[in-house]
Amino acid sequence: MENQGSSISVSKALIYGAIIIALVIGGSYVYQKRFIEKNLPGLVKKAIQDMTPNPANAAPVTASDHLLGNAKAPVKLIVYTDLECPYCKVFHNSVLGLKDNYIKDGKIAVIYRNFPLDQLHSKARPEAIASECAAKLGGNDKYWAFVDKIFAATPSNNGLDLNNLPIFATELGLDKTAFANCLKDKTIADKVVAQETDGQKAGAQGTPYPIVMLNDVVKGALPGALPTDQLKKMVDDLLKAS
Repeated sequence: MENQGSSISVSKALIYGAIIIALVIGGSYVYQKRFIEKNLPGLVKKAIQDMTPNPANAAPVTASDHLLGNAKAPVKLIVYTDLECPYCKVFHNSVLGLKDNYIKDGKIAVIYRNFPLDQLHSKARPEAIASECAAKLGGNDKYWAFVDKIFAATPSNNGLDLNNLPIFATELGLDKTAFANCLKDKTIADKVVAQETDGQKAGAQGTPYPIVMLNDVVKGALPGALPTDQLKKMVDDLLKAS
């Protein structure tokens, strides 16, 4: 899994640290000492809690999500993904390995949400926006077809020529002009940011970040890009346990 610190959690930790530093700099020494002795353990504990991944904080699956499979499938996999992440490409192939049986048979549905790692992959955000435009103009099936094209074409790590994005859209029958206009639509960019924020709240610090749900209850997060066989075993074990 590619690691990136949660900006929300780190920011909170920095705020707590700043409070302590400010108290040390200003005020009486005695007050500083008493305040720190009394409050430091709690502040540190709170900062650690804020930085602890909690998959249960992921937003519930709705009709606005990009879902591969049956919405009534008992097992759902919410995947926060970066379209230039090499491990996401590997995991995407694992997901595709479920299509002809586990997804087709209604055992599991897969949901993708964007989590571009800007510090590592500057092209991931434009690609995420483009995939959302494919969804806006062509619906759920076009979204997945567009993502398939990106993962098939990119060597990962910023290897895709972004000039291919409108070509992919045209190949999928999407209107070229409408697609170009959509890429500049702030509401689409805001949707990607909203998905990122949701991923951060759920503990995403890298990609892929797959969260497992059984009967709409979060069971936990998987340790990165598992192969298809392990995903199948996970589904089988969950269904037996339920």
